[in-house]
Amino acid sequence: MTFSYQGEEISNRNFPVSYNWLFLQLITKFFFILGIAIFALFIDVYIGWRNNDIFQWLIIPVVIFVIVYLSNIAFSFQMKRQYEFKLNPSTISHRAVKDAEELSFPYENIDKIVIEQGPLEKLFGIASVLVILKTSFKFKYKDVEVDTNQFGLMGQSTTNAEKLKSVLDSIIH
Repeated sequence: MTFSYQGEEISNRNFPVSYNWLFLQLITKFFFILGIAIFALFIDVYIGWRNNDIFQWLIIPVVIFVIVYLSNIAFSFQMKRQYEFKLNPSTISHRAVKDAEELSFPYENIDKIVIEQGPLEKLFGIASVLVILKTSFKFKYKDVEVDTNQFGLMGQSTTNAEKLKSVLDSIIH
């Protein structure tokens, strides 16, 4: 049973990750990976110049860039499609991707709600609602375990982020 606020279910079905978030992820990852590929290119050109075989070394950074960027595109689309959160009568549930564990927190464990928005997010009209907890928790994804005290309801339009923050503030106060 999900929580309903003024007749509206509060979950990722009514507050989906914005396509602007996906577009921003693709742009920022492109330039980040491009920077790494250019750095690798300079190293490869130096090695190739020392071995008098420049052209063979030029292909390696291009292949690495394409492989890494395509895998990041796939992960971003998977994140948008599989991201889940919902407000239940006594808890908030969150799962970033299907193969990650679902996390549920009682509202009493929430310390505060913050809207997080950087300069690029402002430009694209998106924000994340950061839920800061009173106690930390262990989050496990595949073989990596992280100890944290917060999670985000990411990729929301600024309007949806404000609405989620006000709903959560009214529940916890």
